[in-house]
Amino acid sequence: MEKRSISDHTLSVSAVEFKRRSNTQEFEVQNLEFAYRFGLFRLEVLTMPSRPNIVGIMSGISRVYGMVQARGRALFRLIIPAVVIFCLSPILITSNIAADNSLYIHMITGAREYRSSESLSAWAEQLERRFDIHCTLSLGNDGATELDNLDQLEEADLLVVFCRRLELNEASWSPIAAYLESKRPIIGLRTASHAFDRNYTEFDDEVLGADYNGHYGGEDAIEVSIAEGAMGHPVLNGIKPWTRSGKLYKNSDFSATTQILLIGEGKDGVEPVAWINVSDQRRVFYTPMGVPSDFEDKPFLRLLHNAIEWTTGKSIGQRSSGTATSERD
Repeated sequence: MEKRSISDHTLSVSAVEFKRRSNTQEFEVQNLEFAYRFGLFRLEVLTMPSRPNIVGIMSGISRVYGMVQARGRALFRLIIPAVVIFCLSPILITSNIAADNSLYIHMITGAREYRSSESLSAWAEQLERRFDIHCTLSLGNDGATELDNLDQLEEADLLVVFCRRLELNEASWSPIAAYLESKRPIIGLRTASHAFDRNYTEFDDEVLGADYNGHYGGEDAIEVSIAEGAMGHPVLNGIKPWTRSGKLYKNSDFSATTQILLIGEGKDGVEPVAWINVSDQRRVFYTPMGVPSDFEDKPFLRLLHNAIEWTTGKSIGQRSSGTATSERD
């Protein structure tokens, strides 16, 4: 056993190995290092059992106790707290990983023409079923003056906006304004470019990064392709050109902080149909797509999933039930 200077406040126990068999389970620990510094214990475990055996752990503690008895109480007081931390570490590590992988999304919806409430409710259910994501919604209609459930924004990791020309009172606008001031990420869909008529008419310019100028007529065959220079961006991971229906939105005066990712070409014109904006320490993704049929297209759903990961900087953790599937398959 190697012993370092106690005056250095560091004691190391290496090459400790103990085993205890209980039925078919085996507990084994090798190379434990206990360090005492500034009154705190640090434990490094190079080999951790995937399913700790409590009987084995207690036996190990007992043997450590016997090993250190002859070396006095000071040594014992160093080792026992570190062993206790080791016993609890599988639980603590598991809970921390679960917390880190979960994602909290709040959605504001209110665009009757595009059935935004129906689309986002179904999408939210899909996200919760397939991934480690929790979704809440504030449901409204065009021109709504108040919304419920906005208190959920306080803890949200991401805000999804798909509403049209809301005229919110102060009580409803205040939590949205607080979220915007926090610089947390945003995903804007379709009518988000003209979401807040009364409260924030510059939302399209200042947050989404471009100026909305109306739309063309409806079309059945709009060709969506990757914009020049955008290939390889994480939001486009796995995205290939596809054909969709709907109305192309007209946007202009793109901010220098934006990057156009996708182009839509119809019979009446060519317009950007997806871009990002990184401004004032906030990541924003916007697409003027979002008609009901878009939510049935795998490329569109994959685009949104990529956008969630890029804006939040978190990987969408798939649920471990074994039955979940991904739009990426």
